[in-house]
Amino acid sequence: MPSNARYLALLTLLLLAAPAVVGQTEEEREERRDPALDREETDERRRWQREWYGEEWSPGYREQLYDAGVFQRMVFAHKFDLAASARAATRIPAAAPGSKWVNLGPAAGTVDYDVTEGGVQRRLSLAAIDSGRVNEIVVHPREPNTVFVASAEGGLWRTRDGGRTWQPRTENEPTLALSSIAVDPRTPTTIYLGLGDAKEGSFGGAGVGVIKSSDGGETWSAPVALGTSRVVNTILVDPIAPEIVLAGTDRGLFRSLDAGLTFKPVTLPADAPSAIEDLTWTGGDRFVLAAGNTWLDRDGGAVLLVSSDRGKTWSLPDGLGDTSNFLSFAVAAAPSERSRLYALASRVNLELGEIFTSADGGESWTPLQAHTISYVNGTLERPGLSVLLGRQGGYNQLVIVDPGDPQTVYFGGADHLVKTTDGGATFSILSHWRGETGLPYLHSDFQCAAFDGNGALWLGTDGGVARSTDGGATWSTVENRGLATHLIYSVSSSPAARDVVIAGLQDNGTRVRVGATTEFTQRAYADGFGVLVHPHDASRMLSSVYYTRILKSLDGGHSYQASYQGILEAAWRELAPFYTQIVPSPADATGNTVFTFTNRTVYRSTNFGDTWTRLPVGGLAGDIRNLAVARGNGDRLALIAEGGEILLSDDGGMSWTAAGSLPNHAGRLSHIAFNPVDSDTLYVASVAPVKAASHLWRSNDHGATWTAIDTAANFPRGVPVNVVAGDPGDGKTLYAGTHLGLYKSSDGGKNWTRFGSGLPLVSVTDVYVSPDSTLLRIGTYGRGIWELTP
Repeated sequence: MPSNARYLALLTLLLLAAPAVVGQTEEEREERRDPALDREETDERRRWQREWYGEEWSPGYREQLYDAGVFQRMVFAHKFDLAASARAATRIPAAAPGSKWVNLGPAAGTVDYDVTEGGVQRRLSLAAIDSGRVNEIVVHPREPNTVFVASAEGGLWRTRDGGRTWQPRTENEPTLALSSIAVDPRTPTTIYLGLGDAKEGSFGGAGVGVIKSSDGGETWSAPVALGTSRVVNTILVDPIAPEIVLAGTDRGLFRSLDAGLTFKPVTLPADAPSAIEDLTWTGGDRFVLAAGNTWLDRDGGAVLLVSSDRGKTWSLPDGLGDTSNFLSFAVAAAPSERSRLYALASRVNLELGEIFTSADGGESWTPLQAHTISYVNGTLERPGLSVLLGRQGGYNQLVIVDPGDPQTVYFGGADHLVKTTDGGATFSILSHWRGETGLPYLHSDFQCAAFDGNGALWLGTDGGVARSTDGGATWSTVENRGLATHLIYSVSSSPAARDVVIAGLQDNGTRVRVGATTEFTQRAYADGFGVLVHPHDASRMLSSVYYTRILKSLDGGHSYQASYQGILEAAWRELAPFYTQIVPSPADATGNTVFTFTNRTVYRSTNFGDTWTRLPVGGLAGDIRNLAVARGNGDRLALIAEGGEILLSDDGGMSWTAAGSLPNHAGRLSHIAFNPVDSDTLYVASVAPVKAASHLWRSNDHGATWTAIDTAANFPRGVPVNVVAGDPGDGKTLYAGTHLGLYKSSDGGKNWTRFGSGLPLVSVTDVYVSPDSTLLRIGTYGRGIWELTP
């Protein structure tokens, strides 16, 4: 975040130029933005996640989260054999009749948006289906139609019919965040999962090691911790001696000699970075690993290492040259000729570093001078390999070799996939992220790939899976149908049309539900953030993208227009938050009054987003994080800001006063809400990664004093709380969306239950309660949208 001095300087400059800014055309304002922002904001998204959730979840805190998940899972399933005295305080009763969660998807849907912003109309219509980000794909070694997918935050999924249907396999596990899978090639019923999501900064679920299944994914072991690691990036089972299992983590390499029962750290060369990103078998007792640094850290010195004793010892190969400016490597061996390898390197500036080849099992490497290679079918925007990674190296960096031809290799980067059929002499583009320039559509951000036993190539991207049976000439995305793994930021519905649902998704835009189905159509681009449906006219919708850029639709999302006139800081990354919030005023009977905010300023619209009025907030020490409006009094506002600040207004935002301080807080406030019946009662939530801190508070005296309410019975103590919402029908029912599901209190926070059945332990990011209290909908980060009739 900018310092106060820098912020004030920027704001002063902006205010001095305000007449000119207000008078600018949208085309002129558009010039302030990097055009690449509308394609992808990976770097900014992760920066925001670190600022929102904290720099780094400590190993101890991650273990505490996992333990809390274990406890909640076992308690909820009545699996704890507790003493009577403890049982009454901990066991959650069975869900009431009818209180069962139903998943609304998105289980399918197409891309069809028409958005005008900055004077530019952007239209895209694709028949493609997508799902949430995929971190790993593994094919069963004996059943070519059986494929396992590690969803970033949605758990393990399996298909046995080549992608026609899918089944989740980790519904009862304490975390759904996965980065890696490995199947024992000799005993395919043995499966290893690497916990933690490597691509989410601090937002990802707890990663505390490896879990193992010996029955094909029906049941799972307790986790085996791997030192202080946060994420298990890659797992490799020795094809010849499967009792040897290698696990590459963000904190080093670990090796098991007893099929994963125990692991010990492996000593690597002193200068090797700690993050192990890739492992590959090169035949016999030889392996190659890629050691680097995360795109978040931006440190150089990434290397490849070789082992000739089944991963016991490792050494540096020849031919890599100076790698001090290399951030990370992806490496793959040719299945038909294990001694032939290819490696894709990125630089610390997140651009392409180099592509290397090896013909001797990784002992020596030869650079291709990739920066000088132009695509055979290059375009003005994508002339050659130098643009492959698109400033996102270390995040999307893929290489895989065709199992039938060691000269045919696929490389994936930010927004396109490329292929060489001559070992790296020439390259051709295979895809375009918008399906343009005569190339087939593939979602951006290539994460992983695998060939099945029928020769089909499966890809994993930020938009789920894609499959090609003709070497990448054409692609199918129908395999995403049923993979309800989208990463939801926000969700909204309307009493005017009960079936209408709109949601903002990570890297998959804004989605609108098709009728009463589980299909959702993408109606806007980029990351979708705050969304809102008008309470009296469901055809009127607001959605948003980063930096307080608000879009408005009058036709149910079929078309959108930019609607942030009057928001001076909109589209300024220095002055507006990455995550745009839209807050309705429940006190306005017309439904037309809504609020939003930039870093230090609140904005109000009384015409559902057509124009905005600035409401300055003086005295803030940090940036605004969220805002609330009282149901019974539209002039009563409350906001939370960096550092644990809470400010209140009783005159519609014209003036603000500080509330009392929160006891035992660690900052990172995430949400604030008024009691819908009593505007003197407020609730505040926090996502601070501190075990001993409180994460949910209540005030009964309009913010003068606060009481922590996450210490009450059955609430998962120490777990981040993303959102808190009161039931409009009474002043006692309260919902808390946490990192481990949704919890309900019927007495204002004195007692809690994990609410409803059928919902896995997934992070709940948003809650919608219908005004008549008969419908509850939630957005989850990894398992889409769910609903329940309370």
